[in-house]
Amino acid sequence: MGSAPRHSDSTLRFLGADRLDVLLAGTGPAVAERYGDRAGGPPGEGGPEIIAVARRTPA
Repeated sequence: MGSAPRHSDSTLRFLGADRLDVLLAGTGPAVAERYGDRAGGPPGEGGPEIIAVARRTPA
């Protein structure tokens, strides 16, 4: 086994915040908090991430 470079042409696709909310709602948890970065910054257009904290809804 050598140390040849590896290459992949795959594409990662992530859900938008609205679609994530819909999928979570269909399984039980609901988004309680949302951040736009790992420092707890606000979410928004052009933000580097969508960090969602989901909690179970009461049965």
